[in-house]
Amino acid sequence: MMGTAERESIAGGSPRLHLHGISTGRLTALALSLLCAWIFAGCAGTRERAAYSELADAARIIGVHRSAESAAGNQHRAGAADAATTRASLPAIPPQASLDDLLLYAALNNPELEARFYHWQAALERVAQARGLPDLQLTYAYYIQEVETRVGPQRQRLGISQRIPWPDKLNQQTAAALAGAEIAREKLTSAHLDLEARVAEAFHEAAYLVRAQAITVESVALLTDLEGVVRIRYAAGTASHAALISVQLELGRLEERQAALDARRKPLLARLNTALGRVPQARLPWPLPVPWPVPWSPAARESAGPAPTPLPAGDRNMGSHGSASGAGERGGTAVTDASDEQLRAWLAAGNPELRVFDRRLAVAHARQALAGAAYFPDLVLGADWIATDERPLPGLEENGKDAVIARIGFSLPLWFGKHRAAEREAAAHYAEVLAQRRARADQLALELEELLYELRDAERKIELFGHTLIPKAYQGLAVTRQAFAGGEAHFADLIDVQQALLELQLAYARAQATRGQRAARLAALLGREVGSGSIAPPAATEGEQR
Repeated sequence: MMGTAERESIAGGSPRLHLHGISTGRLTALALSLLCAWIFAGCAGTRERAAYSELADAARIIGVHRSAESAAGNQHRAGAADAATTRASLPAIPPQASLDDLLLYAALNNPELEARFYHWQAALERVAQARGLPDLQLTYAYYIQEVETRVGPQRQRLGISQRIPWPDKLNQQTAAALAGAEIAREKLTSAHLDLEARVAEAFHEAAYLVRAQAITVESVALLTDLEGVVRIRYAAGTASHAALISVQLELGRLEERQAALDARRKPLLARLNTALGRVPQARLPWPLPVPWPVPWSPAARESAGPAPTPLPAGDRNMGSHGSASGAGERGGTAVTDASDEQLRAWLAAGNPELRVFDRRLAVAHARQALAGAAYFPDLVLGADWIATDERPLPGLEENGKDAVIARIGFSLPLWFGKHRAAEREAAAHYAEVLAQRRARADQLALELEELLYELRDAERKIELFGHTLIPKAYQGLAVTRQAFAGGEAHFADLIDVQQALLELQLAYARAQATRGQRAARLAALLGREVGSGSIAPPAATEGEQR
């Protein structure tokens, strides 16, 4: 008990706060209760720690570096929550940049991915807020009119209290916040896959342009030689003026096509630069490497002899050279090797949009459980200290003794109509998300079928043009030129064969580009990594050139 001298140390009888006769056991029990509640609320679960680890991995992939935090107490947040961020230094684009080089550059330099990353980080920081207890409440009261007691008048009161929600409420709030963070993570994955598909589509379109330019230059050279022959014959009187005009018209048409292809280069590089996170006018190495074999040509004929025989079906399949596999891994079954059932299973399990819907369902389920937990009361623990002044009565036992009160309370969730409405709302929202997922799954299944058709149609054309028609067209051109030299063929026959070869070569290049583009988009649709390992064309065979 505090003595009289100690109580008189505050002069003038002004309002004061004393801690007389406090039971140490009671204070200890109360403090331990609040401490246990605080520790329980502040502990991060296994899923949360794993999420921070995934966040750090994603930071490395997209090139966001963070300074490490103190190792004590915040290891799972190291480099994620309160650290300064900087962009990684970008690698130089090599002169012969491959698709993988461009994909790496795009991931490190794309602002949309960076924005998605920070959205995920922000969502993850909501988890600690969701599992935390409400703030302590501190109250102070001053008695305008003193309350007279035996040991003296009560002048003021100081209280502290802590509301502790029903345990399942905190659990479901945390589960909903974690699922929300996983939604943000899946949206980052979706954005990354879409970026890879856009880069791959632009890359293959650029490769088509390179091949189309080379094919047109070759055709112009052939027609230029033919024009020289016709001019000589026209001068000698063995060729008509109409034949010369016909060759010059075809040559002019090819030169116009060549100019159009050259003009196409600028917007195409702007498209690729935009996908890479660069300004459209930035310089890119040109020509980009063509990632598929060039079909049999006269140059190959001179070195390899007869036209190549068609490739075995297995050798022409993308699966013999790579696959579109899950994020972070290569190998396995290629998308073109898989059965329709396997592709549908990959779509259902790996499509980023469907995974977002799955996480939204988890959020809706947690909200349902949270609505059900509203029927249970919250606990309120508290303590009050009441300052008591002394009476001017010498010898009064416990004169001026302060009062200490321990409080416990419960909320009374008696408004059942409100709680039932919240349950119905949560159930309706769950049903809404489930219906949206089914609708989107049907649409994605349709997209899968359309992509597969376009991919297989491109492969069919590659087989037909690259291994049958183009070699025969080269042979036909050689035979017709030989017949023309011997006077057995007309100029029109030679021009017709030349036109047919040009169109077949362009169709072959277009089919190769389409296959690469559709394979990249298919890999992204299935939630599988896009890259040269997933969409590489078959290796060149005898008579084919890289």
